Amino acid sequence: MTLGDSLTVSFGVDANILQGNDNYAVVTQEKADGTVKTATIEQSVWTLQNGMYLIPYTGVAAKEMTDTFHVVIYNANGVAISNEYSRTIEDYVYSLLTSATEAKHKTLYVDLLIYGAAAQQAFSYGLDNLASKRLSDEQKGWASTEFSVTDQRVKGEGYAGATLTLENQILLDFIYEKAMWEKTSYAKITFTDHYGNAKEAIVQAAAFEDFGGGTYKLLHVSGLAIADCNQLVTVTLYGEGDVVLSTSSDSVASYIARMSGETGEIYPAIMKLANSAYNFFH
Repeated sequence: MTLGDSLTVSFGVDANILQGNDNYAVVTQEKADGTVKTATIEQSVWTLQNGMYLIPYTGVAAKEMTDTFHVVIYNANGVAISNEYSRTIEDYVYSLLTSATEAKHKTLYVDLLIYGAAAQQAFSYGLDNLASKRLSDEQKGWASTEFSVTDQRVKGEGYAGATLTLENQILLDFIYEKAMWEKTSYAKITFTDHYGNAKEAIVQAAAFEDFGGGTYKLLHVSGLAIADCNQLVTVTLYGEGDVVLSTSSDSVASYIARMSGETGEIYPAIMKLANSAYNFFH
């Protein structure tokens, strides 16, 4: 499982027992709300790693850690060539937890399960089957207990604030006054990820979304991994002729610092997971 802006689950298949390159996988997600989501994943998008094909299933929400995923591999003729494999993310993470020996690994896995449960509570999803339900008191003691956040926001002209989208991804959203957007041709998003790599993206003004009943415009910043929550993101708005109209900076941590008085466990859970994920990768 990768810890990007959304959770990506990769199902592994032994490459040595497959024939041809035109097989496909069918992933069925049995959701807590009683609905079912099915995806067909062609072999052309599988990746080969150490003799194992990894089949990516993307866009899993944190609240869905207790959903059951069923996977079957088919050949080009539509004939099933594998048994059905079934598992939840909770099962997977808990198995990692019970075999972990390093403290930073234990903390990450416990923080991840607690974050999943917090997301379930925030979105009233699968409340009778929380992702943290199996944690013993000893295991809960391995969780992050503290986190520090500081509001480092820099407000440029027309910048009205920020919000977080937490449904299927962790997205930092920049909100602008509509009058500023009407002068904007495009936005340049820049940040340095937690590995020190410079990231840049261009978003055309037409891709901004209505917000606040059309009074404001919203720009999604995608591509932030969970470990990037402390990284400051800068958005520069450009007008006709590439004239700079506004430059603003914000981060997930800055937003959560401003929301410190809010109730609920989702924001503290995000930052605790962000810090333990950073420690895990570094």
